[in-house]
Amino acid sequence: MLKSYIKIAIRNIRNHKYHSILSVTGLSLGLAAFLLIIFYIFNEISYDLFNTNAYRIYRIATITEKDGVGERSASCPFPLAEKIEKQFPEYVEKTLRLFNLNSPSLPLKINGETIHQKNVFLCDTTIFSFFDLRMEESQKKQLFQNDNSVIISQSFANKNFPKGNYVGDSIYFFQTKTYLKITGTYKDLPNQSHWHPSVLINLNNFINVYGDQIKDNMLWNPFWTYVLLKKGINPDQLETQLHKLTDYNNNIYDDFIIYMQPLADIHLNSHLQFEIEQNGKQYYVNILFWIALLIIVLAATNFVNLSTANAIYRAKEIGIRKTIGASKRQIFTQFIVESLILTFISLIFALAIIELFLPFFRFYVDSNFRVHLNYSIFSIITFSCIGLIIGLSSGIYPSIYLSSFNPLNAIKGIVKSRNHILRARVFLVFVQFFISSVLIIASLFVYNQIKHIQNLDLGFEKENIILLEVNDTYIPKNFESFKSDLLKNPNIAYVTGMQYPIGISHNTTIFNTDTSGNVKNNELYPYNSVNFDFIKTFKIKIIEGQDFSEYNNNYVDGILINEEMVKHKGWTIKNAIGRQMTQENIKTKVIGVYQNFYNTSVLSPTVPFILTMAPDKKYINYITKYVAIRFNEENQSVIDYIESTWNKYNTNKTFEFKYLKKELKELYKNEYKIANFVVPFTLLAIIIAIIGLMGLTTYTCYQKRNEIGIRKTIGASMFSIIKLISKEFVIIALIGNILSWPVSYYLVKQWLETFNSHTPINWIFFALSAIIAISLALSISAWKAYIAAKTKPANSLNRK
Repeated sequence: MLKSYIKIAIRNIRNHKYHSILSVTGLSLGLAAFLLIIFYIFNEISYDLFNTNAYRIYRIATITEKDGVGERSASCPFPLAEKIEKQFPEYVEKTLRLFNLNSPSLPLKINGETIHQKNVFLCDTTIFSFFDLRMEESQKKQLFQNDNSVIISQSFANKNFPKGNYVGDSIYFFQTKTYLKITGTYKDLPNQSHWHPSVLINLNNFINVYGDQIKDNMLWNPFWTYVLLKKGINPDQLETQLHKLTDYNNNIYDDFIIYMQPLADIHLNSHLQFEIEQNGKQYYVNILFWIALLIIVLAATNFVNLSTANAIYRAKEIGIRKTIGASKRQIFTQFIVESLILTFISLIFALAIIELFLPFFRFYVDSNFRVHLNYSIFSIITFSCIGLIIGLSSGIYPSIYLSSFNPLNAIKGIVKSRNHILRARVFLVFVQFFISSVLIIASLFVYNQIKHIQNLDLGFEKENIILLEVNDTYIPKNFESFKSDLLKNPNIAYVTGMQYPIGISHNTTIFNTDTSGNVKNNELYPYNSVNFDFIKTFKIKIIEGQDFSEYNNNYVDGILINEEMVKHKGWTIKNAIGRQMTQENIKTKVIGVYQNFYNTSVLSPTVPFILTMAPDKKYINYITKYVAIRFNEENQSVIDYIESTWNKYNTNKTFEFKYLKKELKELYKNEYKIANFVVPFTLLAIIIAIIGLMGLTTYTCYQKRNEIGIRKTIGASMFSIIKLISKEFVIIALIGNILSWPVSYYLVKQWLETFNSHTPINWIFFALSAIIAISLALSISAWKAYIAAKTKPANSLNRK
């Protein structure tokens, strides 16, 4: 029986080529989009789950605030791991600390050549209990066999030891001035990891040199700290005990919290200061899920619509089959089989589309996205289940609808009542336009907000500025000479130094406005330590007071504060000048107030912020990690001049530069990513809707062929016939669009409120979506009506 159903289904699919092609095309595109987004979502939610102990690993994070200002940190002080392990042995099996010396890259010497390597970490020897570092069995016995041991990633080994002879070789570590022995190599961690180390150095190597400075320091907190819970322990049990570590903050801060982050939550749900890498966002994963759902519902609705529209072509067939004894159940089964066959054909085409466009998808959306369609038994079963679910859900209504025809009426070509057909078709077309309109409106607002971010005045100059990373080079100690030589080029306007790149990151430190020195009045404020001409380089507006460059003393004791700091302290801009503040026992005073600028991204609110300068030359060498150069007009000769000056002062690092504007754009990687999803998939949804409209208008024209013939015979104009066919589609498109506005408004409002600065909700975009929807309905239906109207009346009337 099944074989018979399949043979008949294939024959009907072949006989109704136009309907079949439209159905398969629309469903294939919808399935391809749905699966791509679902693959991406699984890619995002699977971060760090490759680790064997993933569900027992937690990262310690802290919130240190007073009056709503302070620090929310992903890192901790050095002693905290030992304190947790000592005080709570009944909960904690092991702890782990990671440390990158507050530097994105560190100098290493290999075979006499100095390189600056990214992702170099110092770590405890317990790391192998936390992260699955896949290594050769013979190497595992030697891992971290002494304090000067180092293990390297496979990619680092391939790049720096192309001959393959690296185990037992040495790497010189400038920070501790020691030679490190390579004891093993591990395979690079998967893309779905919240960190990607290239070199792992035994933390004891650092402790041996700097241990006295860090062992009891509970204020300096650059160590990422993890705990491995004992089996069967509820994490809440430990988290409730962490408040006992009161000596961590010396009771200085009003709001002080130590809490635990599940390892699997870090990538999507952690957006703290000092993250190891930029994370994704659960909020955007949720948005993508709804986009995927809307697209597959749109595609399935389109499929149902086309199937029911095709009923008029199949009416006589159904009537004859019922007349010769076919039961309603057999007719139902026949159409379910046809639906499943079309769905599985669509699924095959969808997988082919994915294979074809996957490289473009990676390039356009996320270069770290990796999915390989390995057609294993599990994959085949999964895809088969998806095909069954969609095929059955899309085919049930058309099958019930088609199998319910009265045999006598069906043979005569009468398919139920006109009102019943209209109600079903109106609802399905309405759903299509409703979903398309929601996506169109969302796309317009997303594009507009991204454009707003790009053109937003950040409060500082971002054009024509390049950044040089000078940490661990000879430039900081020769900064003034380096700056002087650069300024000899007439196309270079300003040069300055800073500890953290403006608008991207910063640090926090303790300030006290209480001249009596009462530690209870200590406050933690965001700050950046800068050099002369910082204000001029970035064109920051001084509202009151003076710039560092205008202040009398070299390496000043003055500080600059922003407007938000004045507001936070309850001062006025004028009386803020001259206010005394202590910065970690160094007496300073406010010499100027500057206009607020965005210290990080526009997603975050403006907070009190302080600009300081180093108290002496020795310290300024330490804090100058970046150099910013503003030029009047970019050209290759300027870059070449900067490179030649760099080479003159620096012999241990290859010249590299970054454009500030491009680095700032990286802050909104997630936002650009969601735009890269929404816009193209909205276009895809429109294409699916067009395919559906083509099928439905063809059906409508066929249904009204006799009416069109009679109207033309009695002299009806081309316009009146087009109006006859188009009117209902235009009305449905308008209603679907207008009813989508409240849903679209709510979604857009929720998204825009995640930005500190965003565009207003412009009702023009809602009107524009209506114009697009109506134009779509009108153009497709008018085109099909025009073709039908051109048919000779005699041909239309004789077909009956």
